[in-house]
Amino acid sequence: AFHDIDASQLRVYEPEADGRIVRETELPEQTLSPEEILGSIDIEQVQWEDLTDEDIPPDALKKMNSGAPVNHSYLLEGSDQISNFLLIGLDDYGSSDSMIIFSLDRVHRKIKMISLARDTYVMYPAWGKYGKLNYAYNFGGIEWTIATINYNFSLNITDYITVEMAELEKIIDLVGGVDIELTAAEAPYICVPAGRNHLNGEQAVGYARIREIDSEEARTGRQRKVLTAILNSVVTLPLTEYPALIRGCLGLCQTSFSADELMALASEAALGGYSIEQNALIALVDYWGGQFGPGEHFYVVYDLNRASDTLYRLIYEELYISGYMDPDEQ
Repeated sequence: AFHDIDASQLRVYEPEADGRIVRETELPEQTLSPEEILGSIDIEQVQWEDLTDEDIPPDALKKMNSGAPVNHSYLLEGSDQISNFLLIGLDDYGSSDSMIIFSLDRVHRKIKMISLARDTYVMYPAWGKYGKLNYAYNFGGIEWTIATINYNFSLNITDYITVEMAELEKIIDLVGGVDIELTAAEAPYICVPAGRNHLNGEQAVGYARIREIDSEEARTGRQRKVLTAILNSVVTLPLTEYPALIRGCLGLCQTSFSADELMALASEAALGGYSIEQNALIALVDYWGGQFGPGEHFYVVYDLNRASDTLYRLIYEELYISGYMDPDEQ
C-alpha cells in the first residue's frame, strides 16, 4: 500500500533539469484545521500546539533564517548512485524517537548515517503548521514522517524501515548481539563494566535510550553506534545465513523493502567494502534549543534550508555544489 502513495504526497524532491536545487521558501497552504488535527491524534500522548512566530523567542526565530545562498546549488551527474532511505525507531507512545537518514553511497563506497533530532521544529506540509518532527508519525504514520522530512530538507526519500524498540531487541539477538564500547558514565545504566562489552538485545537498546547523562547529540550517537554494531555483526555472518535472517527481521519491523531488495542491499553492504560514517545534524548546524509555547515544550530550532545544504554536503560530497558560503566564511 505504501508504494501506491504518490510521490507528491511524500513530497519527494527532484532537482531541476540542469541539476539546480531550488529549496522551499513559500509556506504550504494549511489543509487541516486545528480541530481536525486534534481529532486525529491521542492528545494524552502528543502535546501538539498551534504555534505562531509570536510564541518563539526572538533568538530562536533568528536562527530560522540565517541568510539566503549567494549562488545556486547543484547536484552533478552520478548523484543518482547514492540511495537514501529512513530508519525509524518508535518509542512506547508511537512517536519516532529515533530518525536516521541512511545513505548507501555507491560512488564513494560508504554507508552514511545522519541522525535528525526528534525535537526539531519543522513545518508539517499537510497542515501548514510547525511542530516537533517526531510527532509527524503520530499524526500520519510513515507517510507524513517521510513527507515532512522530504519537504523540510529537500530530500528524495521513498523507502524506510520502522521498528519498535522491543522488536529491535529481538533483531539484535537474531544477529548474535553486538559489541559496544561503553564509557564509565554509560556502563552503570546497563549493569556492565566500562569498556568493550558484548551486549544482547535488551542491553543494547537500553544503551541506545540513555538520555539522562548528556546531550541529544550524544544520545543519537549511541543509537548510531548500535546500528553500526548491528551492521558489523551482519557482515561477519556467512551469506548463506542472510535469507533466514532477513525473513526473521521482516517479521519484526515495517518496511517498504521486499525480502529480495533487503537481500540485495545486505549482500552489497557485506561484499562491497563499504566504510561507515555517522553524524548528528545538530552537531553541524547553528541551532537554538529551549522551551517555548503555552506548554513550555522543548524544541530545537535552526534554518531548515541551511540544514538541507549541510545534509547534501554530507550525502553527496563533491557531487553537490553548494550556493551557500561555508559557515566559517560568513
